[in-house]
Amino acid sequence: MSKIPDIDNKPKYNTNKPYEWVDSQWEKFMTEQKQLKKIISDLEDENKMLRKKEHETHFDIRNQQITIKMLERDVLEKTMEMAEMRDELNNHSCHAEADGLEVGNVEDYEEKSQLELFPNWEFTKSGV
Repeated sequence: MSKIPDIDNKPKYNTNKPYEWVDSQWEKFMTEQKQLKKIISDLEDENKMLRKKEHETHFDIRNQQITIKMLERDVLEKTMEMAEMRDELNNHSCHAEADGLEVGNVEDYEEKSQLELFPNWEFTKSGV
């Protein structure tokens, strides 16, 4: 016949000698079960938190991708604008359009005498 092992801690609820070992094993089992339930509960809470973070992170990544696409489109638009402005600058002539009233306009001196430029003033050809 086998011998019942010695018990480290006396059971709380049963002081009966023949059931002492069974009760001690039961208490050990219950203590271990409480610890494992707490660990499971903590892991479930951590899992919920991580799932929530994962959900938020997914939307953060999606928002950043959208922002990147918008910025890429803006860069493309600005590059096109810059190219158009460069073309305009390369094709632009260096002379301003003449309106006929510039000082030193050759046509004023060829077609009209300088005295006729100011018709309201009374000048004679002699200068007075």
